[in-house]
Amino acid sequence: MASVAQQAIRGAAWTMVLNMAGRGIGLVGTLIITRYLAPEEIGEVQVAVVLITTANYFSLFGLGQYIASRPDEGREAAFHATVMALGFGAIAIGATVLMRDWLGPRFDAPAATGYLPGMALSMALDRLAFIPTRVLVRDMRFRSVALVRTAGEMVFPFVAVGLALDGRGGEALVIANVVRSLVRTGATLAIVNWRTWAWPCRLSWKKTREILSFGLPNGVASMAGFAAGYWDNLLMARLFGAGELGHYQLAYNLSTLPSTQVGEHVGDVLLPSFARIPMERRGPALVRAVRLLALVMFPLSFGLAVMAPTIVAAVLSPAWEPVGSRVTILAVLSAVYPLGFAVHSYMNAVNRPRLVMWLSIARIFALLGAMWLLGHLGGPLWACVGVGVGFGGYTVAGLVMAARIGGVSPSAVLLGLLPALLACGPMVAMVLGVRVGLRALGFHAPLVLVSAEFLAGAVSFVGAALVIAPTLSREFVQVISTTLLGRRRPTVTAPAVAAGGIR
Repeated sequence: MASVAQQAIRGAAWTMVLNMAGRGIGLVGTLIITRYLAPEEIGEVQVAVVLITTANYFSLFGLGQYIASRPDEGREAAFHATVMALGFGAIAIGATVLMRDWLGPRFDAPAATGYLPGMALSMALDRLAFIPTRVLVRDMRFRSVALVRTAGEMVFPFVAVGLALDGRGGEALVIANVVRSLVRTGATLAIVNWRTWAWPCRLSWKKTREILSFGLPNGVASMAGFAAGYWDNLLMARLFGAGELGHYQLAYNLSTLPSTQVGEHVGDVLLPSFARIPMERRGPALVRAVRLLALVMFPLSFGLAVMAPTIVAAVLSPAWEPVGSRVTILAVLSAVYPLGFAVHSYMNAVNRPRLVMWLSIARIFALLGAMWLLGHLGGPLWACVGVGVGFGGYTVAGLVMAARIGGVSPSAVLLGLLPALLACGPMVAMVLGVRVGLRALGFHAPLVLVSAEFLAGAVSFVGAALVIAPTLSREFVQVISTTLLGRRRPTVTAPAVAAGGIR
């Protein structure tokens, strides 16, 4: 039987591979859609998305974290969570739809009011599948979760592009969201035994209070995490209008593309994995997770940042040219996002949900405060800098606190990031050198520049990592060969779960 570590790493591998396929198709669809939708239209749809998703997140109350982190709980807990999730969701989503005529104009997006009912339907479908999905996570059925998500992601761009070509404007994105939710919900309900989450049990205040006492701190943390990830859109629209929000939203999606293949799955993989590791081993497991995540994410983040202007010129129309500079600034999120997920999962596993809550609240104040201040002082680009300030500060503070809880040195955790960071220096220099050299030789075709810069960056980073961080590089190769390729080592201990960080 596979160890918890191997299940975690294989689960992470499945989620990454399948989601890379789905997100790849989604990215192509997004790039095509930009040819038919103006930044203002995309910005107005995004306001509707953020408003309805806010209602969803602010009514979950940590129910998902409770189910995922309690592998020994029976169907009584799942049924209680199901009733609460559906009841709270109906109230929150319904209220948002009723208030749509008041909400839209507050963010300089009056057309968003027409998109809210469709987005509410999409969110209601996702809400129905929420607890069954967390049951899959609890049972470490990561492949099933990944397959369902990928199916939805693959459907979305085809529907959106087809309707955009038909001239449906922003409605194309709304209808595509509904279809994606239908696919995900239908597939989830088909593979999860309804008796594990919907079998009627007698509702009790004792069980409800138990769930909420754990879930509410996590719920507040999730609310703050959502606000940090989405309310920046509302602030950008409020400060600079729906057109600038369209530029910012596309830049944000592109800049976080690497982390969505890692960070979004870290919580799903590490939370149930950390929960199964003996307490004394969790600190070293966190340290290892952070080091390996940095080795993967730092080159992706800094590589994307330096290549962003070339990539945008190659794939987007001139109307979207401002996206390039914004991606360069925002790409730092791809480095810190997964580290933050690892910290979040670790603190939940050691039963510190309130600390997660307060950290998340601090992050939203730092993020929105920095965006507002820098945006007012320097415009949209400086508002993007504020995003990096907020997320970066949260990640460093979380790493320090998690290290102290785990009984390991905070300086050791932070210094463990240094080798991967230093290895990015030669990569950035090589990419810039290749760009300048090719242009001096008369090569200006964007696709040629993108290909050459990518190859130069990849080769230079691998070489630099082997020289600057040889031990870490060997450890990474060892983890991959041991777990993914089936090669045996004398011992695979619980801290190997750290590689599971590599959603």
